[in-house]
Amino acid sequence: MPKVDWVWYHKQDISSTGTVTYFDTDQATSGINVTNMKMAGQLPAAEKFTIKRIEVHIDAAASDADLAALQQDTVLELVIGETTLITAPLYMFRTNYANLTYEFENPISLAGGMGFKVDLHVGTAPSSATSVTVSLVGVREY
Repeated sequence: MPKVDWVWYHKQDISSTGTVTYFDTDQATSGINVTNMKMAGQLPAAEKFTIKRIEVHIDAAASDADLAALQQDTVLELVIGETTLITAPLYMFRTNYANLTYEFENPISLAGGMGFKVDLHVGTAPSSATSVTVSLVGVREY
């Protein structure tokens, strides 16, 4: 199987409190500007992906107050199958202004055909809709 460095991404607007689920749509439905997933919620069966880090990008156009609220009062949860592999508040991510990164000391293997999602549990709503992109960065085998 060929191996390549790869990023899977999904962008959504956040405008209220609650849970926002990522990677639940595909490129054919939502367009390449929203996601590059080939299938909603899973990789094709013949593929494998090793997650080395998770990145969260909050639109630079967000107000400082909205940026701070999202960073301080949002929890990210990665679920593969029925197993939660990480639950962490965004303030624990390494921060470079609106770019937040969580690097895994032990990379996570994601098998094709296995359902997965990333949930952002938003505790404080931004004052206006704010674009937030979640990316899984690692190695794709296909």
